[in-house]
Amino acid sequence: MMREIKFRAWHKSKGIMLDVEVLSLNDSSVIVRRSSVFSQKVFPLSDFELMQFTGLKDKNGKEIYEGDILKNPFQKIARWQVVFESGCFMKQMIQHKTIKEYLRFTDWDWEVISNIYESKHLLEGGEQ
Repeated sequence: MMREIKFRAWHKSKGIMLDVEVLSLNDSSVIVRRSSVFSQKVFPLSDFELMQFTGLKDKNGKEIYEGDILKNPFQKIARWQVVFESGCFMKQMIQHKTIKEYLRFTDWDWEVISNIYESKHLLEGGEQ
């Protein structure tokens, strides 16, 4: 079974997260939809930071995307950022960026607590 390929997008100037409906590499545009609104809009791709779905869900059933911030119930302080590196999704410890692990289907007890765009303070060692 293949994983579902989908993206979400952070609108750089508006500071909002949107669901990507269509991504066109031909004309460098993206059609987005805000989760709570049914209207669609076309924007230049350069207005966004794209995040790809990993194909995995956290312990609450929330989809895990590149750029998400994760925590593990067995690690009280450590937080991890989902990154795409060397052709695979990995989790990188925020407090020690040299510590990386593959993101696996067995990570069933991990939880998405935010993302790098909406909670920048978590990247700087701030409180949750």
